Amino acid sequence: MLSKTFAAFANFMRLRSRFLSALVNFLLGVAWALALIGALSAILTYASFSLLAAALHSVIWATPGLFLVLLIEYLLAGFQRTEELRRQGRVLDALLETIKKDASSR
Repeated sequence: MLSKTFAAFANFMRLRSRFLSALVNFLLGVAWALALIGALSAILTYASFSLLAAALHSVIWATPGLFLVLLIEYLLAGFQRTEELRRQGRVLDALLETIKKDASSR
């Protein structure tokens, strides 16, 4: 049962390395939690003054967490792009070897 659950979780992982993927997912969770905590604490703190002040401060306090989310997603996209380019390079190398073998057999 646990292995099926972990296998289902592994399908949602974005990188080939399980450790790196788990680390990235954990850091994304922390960044989203930071953004949510910042927004909620600002709303609860400034709601007694006015709703406009609460909304403004919640955006300001949530910004560092949202910036971290964007940064982690940008780095993750770079890792995925690099992995895809490596995979395509291996496919192209295999195709080139096949073409060379066919040309030499003629």
